[in-house]
Amino acid sequence: MEEYLDNICPICGNERTLFGNRQAKDGIICRNCAKKLSPWLSEEDIAEITVEELKKHIAYREENLEKLDQFTETENTGAYEKLSFDKEHGWIIFSKRNNLKKENPDLIPVSAIGKSYRSVRRQAEGNGLVNVYYTVEVDSPYFRKVDFRVNPFPGIRKLSGEYNRALEETKAYDAFLQKIRQENPGEEEPLIRYEEYDYYDD
Repeated sequence: MEEYLDNICPICGNERTLFGNRQAKDGIICRNCAKKLSPWLSEEDIAEITVEELKKHIAYREENLEKLDQFTETENTGAYEKLSFDKEHGWIIFSKRNNLKKENPDLIPVSAIGKSYRSVRRQAEGNGLVNVYYTVEVDSPYFRKVDFRVNPFPGIRKLSGEYNRALEETKAYDAFLQKIRQENPGEEEPLIRYEEYDYYDD
């Protein structure tokens, strides 16, 4: 009986499967509950969060899903990862799909957007390939930052056409965020900076 209870998800009460589970600070949650979390929570982030806090996070995500019906895109930018803005509500979302209800992207208030920057991360294989990432710091109790790969396919060569297009994409993101900031005065403008470092990419 004790062995059975050890295999139960502390959030939903269902039995965990072999794969897709996530280690929280004080327990292991099942893959179905893990899928409900924000995509901007890394495994390292989850490992620092208690089960009770993850329950609140999932409640927030369910509320976010309901609010998505109110989201009306005013303008957007981006190809692989689209950045969309709802001027009426002052919401920003990052999304890869047209089906927002299926993806449930986090509705981020403009006031919560912090500094932004791009980084070029070398792949672990040592084959000379890199990935271009764009990161936006977020003042939220549920996640700390948005961090995504800009180039659609992993592993590109520096100074290639794909590489240059990815860099231009980051400039478009930054210009878009600065424009929104100008339309919503009183907040610190995001700062873009360039970083390059060794990173063991998945």
